[in-house]
Amino acid sequence: MKTNSILTAALLSSLILTTGCGGDEAVPAAASSEAFGTVNGTPITAEEMLAFMQTKATVRALTPDGQVVEVALADSFAIQSLQEIVAGKLILASAEKAGVSPTDADIDAELKMRNEGNPKYIESFQAAGYSMEQLKNQVKTEMSQERLVTQGITVTVAEVDEYIKENPDEFTDAAGVKLDLIFVTDPAAQTAAQEELSGGASFEAVKEKYDVASPSDREKMTDPRGIRIEGLLPELRAAVDSTEPGQLTSWVESAGGQIILKIDSKTPQRPTEITEAIRKNVQRNIAMARGQATNNASMLIAQELMAADVRISAQALQQQWDSFADRMRSASVPPSQAAPTEAPAQ
Repeated sequence: MKTNSILTAALLSSLILTTGCGGDEAVPAAASSEAFGTVNGTPITAEEMLAFMQTKATVRALTPDGQVVEVALADSFAIQSLQEIVAGKLILASAEKAGVSPTDADIDAELKMRNEGNPKYIESFQAAGYSMEQLKNQVKTEMSQERLVTQGITVTVAEVDEYIKENPDEFTDAAGVKLDLIFVTDPAAQTAAQEELSGGASFEAVKEKYDVASPSDREKMTDPRGIRIEGLLPELRAAVDSTEPGQLTSWVESAGGQIILKIDSKTPQRPTEITEAIRKNVQRNIAMARGQATNNASMLIAQELMAADVRISAQALQQQWDSFADRMRSASVPPSQAAPTEAPAQ
């Protein structure tokens, strides 16, 4: 049936694979007049917040090059959030029914592995406002989804070895650099900073005095593990390429100001050291690819989503949900013809 493939594509790409920590989060109850916050003493009610989310038609988003743009939403922010919460709950329920739910120990082990691969993994989520409970809920949902998709799939050690051998580009560490920077936007500050550097002042002292780089930009550029040279802006990459470790670059015009870099060390492109964690990830990725091609987990979740009895106390949000559910039930036409629910114009 055409319906099955449409549902799989629509749900797997736009709901299931993007489900966040909503698996164990409560769907908002009746909008409350209780204060959500205040502005100079004037309350912002939870009812007001929910109503705004129900009609929010655009959001600010980041492009790959870091630019902020305004983009239109296919559905309101509130209904998209609700879709992901419901999908997450169905994934957890399906995993429990199938006997593949991760235990607390499984979740802790997964978090430990992810944080070992990226020491800032947990820190980055906490910086984004996640509590540990929310992060664990998200990991639980992701693990449940993976286990549903990969039921009955076996990937041997030999297959992992073969994949690594046949895909060397995926296991290559790009050339990297460890650096520090001073960013200024005032020409007078640049002149003063250069005079002090030329006079023998330490880079740290001059940076402390003149640097105006944002904390987020500084964190990204000065990661103690190093950063990929190819990920730098072209003008900065050229400066790094032409400067030896232990030296300062010339001042470079970039990002609306002037930047000078201190090159601490460089590492050339080289083959990745294949650790047990990498081998395990390869095995899991192969299993996921096979499972998505052969198992019907996403279709089953789609069917449960259509059959789910979802009740929301906020009437406007219930109407948006009912419209979405009707669209999914009648999805026997190409997705491009199943138009999304339009959020009311603001």
